[in-house]
Amino acid sequence: MEEKDKLASEFLSLIERKDWAKAISVGKALVRIDPKNSEYRYKLGLAFFELGSIEDAKREVEKAVFIDPYFAEARSLLGEILYRLGRREEALRELKKAIELKPELDRAWWSLGYIYDEMGNFEEAIVCYRKVIEMNPRNADAYNDLAVVLLRQGLIDEAIGKLEEAVRVDPDHYGARVNLGLLYMEKRLYSRAVDIWRDVLRLNPQDIDAHVFLGDSYAGKGLWLKALMSWKKALELAPERKDLHLKLAKAYAEEGAWDAAFQESQKALKLGFEDGELYYLMGEYYYRTEDYKQAIDHLERARGLGFSERELYNILAKSYIFMERFKSAVAVLEEALKEGFDDRDMLLLLSLSYVRSGEPDRAISVLEDLSRKEPKNLEILKQLAKLYQSQGRFVDAQSCWRSVLDINPDDKEALEALSKLSVSEPPSLKFDLKVRPEHVETHRLLARGYMKRGMLEEAKLEWNKVLKIHPNDEEALRALREIEEEERKGNAP
Repeated sequence: MEEKDKLASEFLSLIERKDWAKAISVGKALVRIDPKNSEYRYKLGLAFFELGSIEDAKREVEKAVFIDPYFAEARSLLGEILYRLGRREEALRELKKAIELKPELDRAWWSLGYIYDEMGNFEEAIVCYRKVIEMNPRNADAYNDLAVVLLRQGLIDEAIGKLEEAVRVDPDHYGARVNLGLLYMEKRLYSRAVDIWRDVLRLNPQDIDAHVFLGDSYAGKGLWLKALMSWKKALELAPERKDLHLKLAKAYAEEGAWDAAFQESQKALKLGFEDGELYYLMGEYYYRTEDYKQAIDHLERARGLGFSERELYNILAKSYIFMERFKSAVAVLEEALKEGFDDRDMLLLLSLSYVRSGEPDRAISVLEDLSRKEPKNLEILKQLAKLYQSQGRFVDAQSCWRSVLDINPDDKEALEALSKLSVSEPPSLKFDLKVRPEHVETHRLLARGYMKRGMLEEAKLEWNKVLKIHPNDEEALRALREIEEEERKGNAP
């Protein structure tokens, strides 16, 4: 009896300390002395289970349940073992029986939640994990597992809350911190993510992914130098990581260090890393150094690899324009529009490409659409006016220049253009001025043009408009006197 008590005390102490290997050795001796003790069988099975000896664990736990069918903890462990062996339905039955025998057994609820989670029965899993937390609010693992299920249902904010609770309960919970860091990044909460990844690295300074994610979080905040430092540390730990050269290249590019960005890009290529963004960065480097042929080659390669950011289309089209390959520029920009990059600058570039490729009507169509969207944009109105003039559409050109004057009555370019147009118009052309009364110079310019063409009635009308604003305008008064003199001459017998 004394030997059994000594072995039992030692066995239970080893189980408490989780010294599973020694516990198995002592437990085997103990069950030989007392083979019908269900607790010893259960705990020996637990030691086997923890060391991964599933069949041995099953044998001992089944004996414990046979000896005592109402042993809830043993049934719960048997459920876990059966699930490991792929016998899911039997596992569920044992776990439910354990809960029926002992509703407060949190491990049975937890295991049941895990199985439901794996089966995709998320609602049932959530109920189980909440039950575990209700019984043991300090169980950080349960908070973490609940967060994972909530995330699978798209409940990101609630998942974040549970992970924050897990970290509060256990500040050193590695898995909860990693999950929380990833969710903070997904929600673009980069400052919080930085704090989390720092804590993860405090727990494990050699965690390569944590260094990478810390760099990503700094990048999200626009702190590219700090991102560089984190990614360089990750590269020291994992020199085989080709993707890190791309990250470094991007950071150098953001800092304007294009030579360094180019060097990192080349390193990645030499390691066999094929990525659209990598070729894009090299293409932009060549574009900035005015090597447009190389820029086109690399940007087209990036495009072929599926990289389709707005700036790729922008600098690729410009490279084609600089190489005077205007139809290629048109093709690139038309694809950009299909991708949804239809902002003003892209459309203006497309308009220019249409003009240079001999398609002015399509250029006009683009600018007309833009002017309807942005009727107060002087750059668009002026380009459209000039294009109308180049195509002999003088009435449309005048209308555009007048719209310019509506926005800026003192615009010299518009005033000069209207003056030239009024002189060069055919005599039969009539103007339909849509300008504010204060546009004195517009009326003055039109009046001069009418007089040069002998259209005295129209000129008289415009000079009178000048006088309504400036009653003592000497030029207008003198011109009206000249018109009266001409009219008298015309009426003389």
